[in-house]
Amino acid sequence: MIKIIRQILRQKTWFFIILVPILILCASCEEEEQPEPTPESTSIGGAVLETGYEIDDDKRIVTPQTAFEAREDFYFSFYNNEPFGVDEVKVELIYSETEEVKADNTYEVDPGWKIVADMIWFGQPGLYKISVEVGDEVRATREVIIE
Repeated sequence: MIKIIRQILRQKTWFFIILVPILILCASCEEEEQPEPTPESTSIGGAVLETGYEIDDDKRIVTPQTAFEAREDFYFSFYNNEPFGVDEVKVELIYSETEEVKADNTYEVDPGWKIVADMIWFGQPGLYKISVEVGDEVRATREVIIE
């Protein structure tokens, strides 16, 4: 009996009949990788909202990036591309999945200014959105990935 099995296994056709379907089955069983979320942004009128670890003397981000560690300080910089025209700019930190506002802050600004920047952080991993409102209009948003 063992002699017969050895002869059968030596034949190349049995290799393809037995092994190839097993390989195909195993390949289809592999877990599909979920794509990484891609941070999105919006802008009205040429406004720019960036995030990164460092700002320069003009309050602009030195090297923009959108992925950070949880509980890690980083900066946002919002350039309005025109004078604010109001004395307050509102910034909201929003959990993107549920649109829940996690934090907000109102910055007192000179109506002639065009830029505001500050340090921020997020406590939990996930995809979050920073939203900047000038007057009654959301001028820019930027999503960040917190790992």
